[in-house]
Amino acid sequence: MSMRIHKALGYAFTDLETSVDGEIIDKRINPDSILLNEEAFDDRFTSTKEALLDYQNFLTSSRAVRPDMDITILRNIQNHGEYFSFPSTVTHEPEFAFPEVLMVTPVSCYKEWLRKDDAIDYVEASLLPDPSTPLKNIHWSGFYPFSTGYINRETGEEYNSYDALDFIRALNSVQDKSFLTDWRSLPTDRYDALMYASGKLGIDNYLTAMEVVVPEVPNDVINLATWSELVPNDRYFRDMRPVSYTYWS
Repeated sequence: MSMRIHKALGYAFTDLETSVDGEIIDKRINPDSILLNEEAFDDRFTSTKEALLDYQNFLTSSRAVRPDMDITILRNIQNHGEYFSFPSTVTHEPEFAFPEVLMVTPVSCYKEWLRKDDAIDYVEASLLPDPSTPLKNIHWSGFYPFSTGYINRETGEEYNSYDALDFIRALNSVQDKSFLTDWRSLPTDRYDALMYASGKLGIDNYLTAMEVVVPEVPNDVINLATWSELVPNDRYFRDMRPVSYTYWS
């Protein structure tokens, strides 16, 4: 069987607990969700069209948070008969990539954020020492086109977005990221900038800020994961991070 290169963006749990066989045993994920269990999907819906309509109804219900883009995208899918599969919005590859990563890609971004068999990706991978090695990058800021809000992952407190962005810019200004976890290696001006920016957030140490200041998960991700019963508790969304992912399968 030939191997295909996959690239994906989304919001992910990066420390998922799985069995030695790669089965999900993490309390933050329902393995019987219709996004992970094909039989559960077929028991609930007779077609993808029916599921799309049900999700659209959910987005206008009291259980949903305000949709960012999904309402418009759903109408486009239905009106133009585009190919779409709800299970494709979840990426979990225990065999070919990282079993501890489970990523959710919003319905509104499934075209732009998921791709495979791309010629440019193949060429870029061919330049690597081991092209088949999976790669994941956890980002400090969220992906366009969603908001740039930031929260405290422990308390859920919302930060002033301008102050949070100042901290993110200070992180990004450190060229050698390995220095970030060892303050003694940081140039003095970078250390001072990080400490000043974290202080504006009410945090007395930038290392602590790196642990607790996280991007808000987009409403489109929260709605999809709630509708599909993938994430059983709203508290768990604070553990999700923006991730870019490359793997072969």
